[in-house]
Amino acid sequence: EDGSPKLVVVPTQQGPNAPGSLHKRVVELMKKLSGTYTDNEGVYGIIADFYAATGEHHSAHEFYLKQERAAKTTDWKNNEECLAAVVKIAVKHMELAVKMEDLQAVSQSTRMIANTMKGAADNFASHALMSELKGAKQKLEAAQRAVLGA
Repeated sequence: EDGSPKLVVVPTQQGPNAPGSLHKRVVELMKKLSGTYTDNEGVYGIIADFYAATGEHHSAHEFYLKQERAAKTTDWKNNEECLAAVVKIAVKHMELAVKMEDLQAVSQSTRMIANTMKGAADNFASHALMSELKGAKQKLEAAQRAVLGA
């Protein structure tokens, strides 16, 4: 109307892995990550969320594991803020594992939560974060029984 060019969006039928697609470019960038777990904690979370959003649950699971390991390079056993970050990641990972209905993902998420509870027990035994972890572990145990058909 005012003479300025209009943006035209043309849908393609080529799918998410088409050359030049956002998905393909993001995956290529992620392959170039380097550095320590600590350097990449936030990046791992973004990648895990990306994969979860695109339905690539196994890749999301792998990156939630990496993010959880990265978060545990902090003083999480003694620092409430660091523990809260670990718990937040663990809960996201648990939700994905339950959704996946995959025994390996459920088992790994359960083990990570059990290790977190054990590591934080000395300083945070009666803390609300521990209750959150216990609830997540119970959901995982129920999911594990469902996957096994028990």
